[in-house]
Amino acid sequence: MKNKRFYSVVNFLLLCGAIVVSCKRDNYNIPSSTDKTKPLPPSNIRVLNFKGGAYVIYDLPKTENTLYVKADYVINDSTGASRQAKTSYYTDTTIVEGFAAAKSYPVTLKTVTRANIESDPVTVIVNPDTPAYVSVARSLKLEPTFGGVNANTRNPSGQGITIVYLYDDPAQGKYVIREQKYFDALHINYAIRGFDTLPKRFGAYVTDRWGNKSAVTLATIKPVFEQLLDKSKFSPYDLPSDIPTQGGYSKNRIWDNVINSSNFWHSQFTPVLNPAPAKPYVISFGIGQFVRLSRFVLYQRQGFEYWGDGCFEIFSIWGSAADAPRNAVLPEYASEGALIGDWVNLGNFRFPNPPSGNAPSNLTTADRQWWEGGVNFEMPAGTPKVKFIRVAVSKTWGNREGAYLTEMTLYGGN
Repeated sequence: MKNKRFYSVVNFLLLCGAIVVSCKRDNYNIPSSTDKTKPLPPSNIRVLNFKGGAYVIYDLPKTENTLYVKADYVINDSTGASRQAKTSYYTDTTIVEGFAAAKSYPVTLKTVTRANIESDPVTVIVNPDTPAYVSVARSLKLEPTFGGVNANTRNPSGQGITIVYLYDDPAQGKYVIREQKYFDALHINYAIRGFDTLPKRFGAYVTDRWGNKSAVTLATIKPVFEQLLDKSKFSPYDLPSDIPTQGGYSKNRIWDNVINSSNFWHSQFTPVLNPAPAKPYVISFGIGQFVRLSRFVLYQRQGFEYWGDGCFEIFSIWGSAADAPRNAVLPEYASEGALIGDWVNLGNFRFPNPPSGNAPSNLTTADRQWWEGGVNFEMPAGTPKVKFIRVAVSKTWGNREGAYLTEMTLYGGN
């Protein structure tokens, strides 16, 4: 009997709860106020303009029935594209953005009450500064690079934009979109490759997240010859001044085309080296071919300590044309072209900061994707042909006594 009474009480409470929920759902769309009084519009309006937008500041009408302020505006006179912003009564500022040009635009403001009653409109004029996509397009240059074309430009505001590449495709007899990529970096170098050395016609334009598009920059480009070096010809070349390798994390992993979080070369970390290894931390290997390096793609350790720990920050590439180059203790820093024994400094490099401009402690998703996609480094012009490579790391991002690397892909030509 006690159990039956218990379950009867529980069922009664559940039924009551269902009735309450049902009532709430039935009344969900009913306005929260029955006051049909027409509100006054925002007053004492001020404007603070910024790149591509403006802050519209105002005083709300002195009534407890105000729910939000609505702003309607056209962002692009050519396309007629428009936007609407709704701002809660908890604030006195509406942000209007996405404007296509640095010019005057009308913005219509209305107060809206809890009963969904709108005020008369009031119009304010905003004068946004030059939008980011326009600034980026103005400094955009298309230049020849190894195997293709490079878009070089500046993005002073660091706002997100997309560069769209066009290619005059002979098979289609017209310009077609070849590739596009999003950036929020301050300085942008964006290359597309895979072309022969015959002259090609390319174009590029800049767009933003509101659909605004810049004029197209056109150029006829003759790509510089290069080819992907055959990694099957690479081999370890151990020298006495190289930093010891940790067992199981061999040099071969640098050229095995396996790029993931568990496959990388690592200098010795156990047992701890005593004395501590001297800088630079050097690894050497043969490339099995006699070529002039054009560029390389560096893949830092994946999914672990972005811009930290033993990841390369400052490093140099040395090369040798000898058939069996002798050991040489490399300096921590040396000028490009410096000769030490059989080895010549082919170039000095610094791994870039996060493209977003943020600190390594505050990375964006785009920063991590950029890191994991590999980073291109171009060799200086006039680099001599070599058969062997030494990578000398002068500084890691985390100042670790040692270093690691996932993959290194080399390109070159005659």
